[in-house]
Amino acid sequence: MQSLPANGISPEMRRHLREVAGRDGCLRFDHFMREALYAPEIGYYRKQRDRVGRNGGTDFYTASSLGKVFADLVVAAVEELLPFPPEDGTFVELGPEENSGLLGHASTQRFGATRTIRPGESLELAGNCVVFANEVLDAQPFRRFRGAGDGHALEEAWVAVPGEGPPAWRFPPAEEPPADIPSGLPEGYLLDWPTAAHDLLRDLTARPWRGLFLTFDYGLPEKILWEERPQGSGRAYARHCQGGDLIAHPGETDLTCHLAWEPLERILAEAGFSGVSLSTQESFFLRHARPVLEHVLAEAGAEFSRDKQTLMELLHPQHLGGKFMALAALRGSG
Repeated sequence: MQSLPANGISPEMRRHLREVAGRDGCLRFDHFMREALYAPEIGYYRKQRDRVGRNGGTDFYTASSLGKVFADLVVAAVEELLPFPPEDGTFVELGPEENSGLLGHASTQRFGATRTIRPGESLELAGNCVVFANEVLDAQPFRRFRGAGDGHALEEAWVAVPGEGPPAWRFPPAEEPPADIPSGLPEGYLLDWPTAAHDLLRDLTARPWRGLFLTFDYGLPEKILWEERPQGSGRAYARHCQGGDLIAHPGETDLTCHLAWEPLERILAEAGFSGVSLSTQESFFLRHARPVLEHVLAEAGAEFSRDKQTLMELLHPQHLGGKFMALAALRGSG
């Protein structure tokens, strides 16, 4: 990790982590991550600073931050998929950064109402809704497990936060690991499992609303996470650099891991959603938002335009078009 805004752990974050830790100064990793990202005023997502964008002071950019083209594509696809007219429903956007969501764009004004739900706010939903999320599920805390070889119980990552010096990993035997992960991981194999993303989706789908759920995010089939990612998929991001040290700079870096798609699909199906579909971002927009694509390309013609450049970045399989997946599902007829 290079060009971090600060080295190590701040006195405020160290004090906070030790206050919420047990007497031994240890926290299970997902609890450590929750505080590192969301602790009031000092957590990464709670600080008053720019995180999203392409300038040197930001850490990453998202499709939502690229402007109105992404908003127009999403709304066109939503209108095609919805079982009711957009004016009869509420467009709900989960967790966007300030000034980087969709709801500031004209295309979203076609809906009867719009609403933003930020981290920590109520998830109460009812009636006809579009529940939309862009890179929200991957920002939820995850648990890290380590294989101990045949015949041995899984180990789970905890973080020791000393009074001085850097945080350190601890791997005691796992207590109540999720039932949907394998118990026989090879010795030393790391598995980052997005448990809080599953909890968030269960919470959303338990509410009495009907309509469309749509999220764009990055993830992998669970079999790949279990067998082909021996170092885990968790990563830290700062200043557009990626690093593997998840505990060195709590509050200063974004922490994330790949989603596992099958558990999310199962949660949607169990909650009564139908037509659950998973496709690349490129494929999703080509299938459901073609009029917007054709309009942007026709308007630019053979000339350069910012909208055309943005469209190519959103669709190109070597960029956002292949990196991100669209997960969509419907419930009820409205």
